[in-house]
Amino acid sequence: MNQPAGWYPDPQRTGEQRYWNGAAWTEHRAAAAIQFAVQPGAVTAPAGAVLGDKSPGLAGFLSFLISGLGQLYAGDVGRGLAWFFGMLGGWIVTWFLSIVSLGLLGLVLFPVMIGLYIWCIIDAASTTHKANYVLRSSQPIALTGPVAQGPYPGPQQPGRPALPPTSEPGAYN
Repeated sequence: MNQPAGWYPDPQRTGEQRYWNGAAWTEHRAAAAIQFAVQPGAVTAPAGAVLGDKSPGLAGFLSFLISGLGQLYAGDVGRGLAWFFGMLGGWIVTWFLSIVSLGLLGLVLFPVMIGLYIWCIIDAASTTHKANYVLRSSQPIALTGPVAQGPYPGPQQPGRPALPPTSEPGAYN
C-alpha cells in the first residue's frame, strides 16, 4: 500500500479503522467513522424548497377570491369547506339581519364578517406553511457534494491524524 500514514478502514474487521504507519498496519484500531453515500445532483428543487411545496401567497390570494379556496389548495379539504360554508352562512345571516333590522344589526355584524374574512386569508397562508413543514419533514434529505467523513466537519477528527484520500479504494496490503 503506497499511502501516507493515517487511519483507514480495517481490511480484517468490518466497521473499524486501523492505523497505517506508512509501511505496515499497526495494532491501533478504532470504530469506523460514519460515511454517508451521496449522489451528486440528487437535489432538483431550488434551495430551501421541496418538490410539492405550495405557495402561501397563492393560498392567501385564493382565499381572498373565495373564502376557503386557499385551504383547499393547501390540501386541508375539511378546513377549506368549513371556511367556505361558514363565511357563506355568515354573510347570508348578516345581510338578512341587516334588511330585517333596517341596517342596525348589519352595522354590528359587518365588521365581524370583515374580520373573519381577513382571518380566513391569513389562515390559508398558515395552513400552507404547516402543510409544507409536514411535507419537508416526511421527505428524505438529499445532499450533493463529496462523501461526508463522520460526524465532524472536516477530515481531522479529535485524537486521530487526518484521513487522507485513497487513490485506490479497497486496496490494502
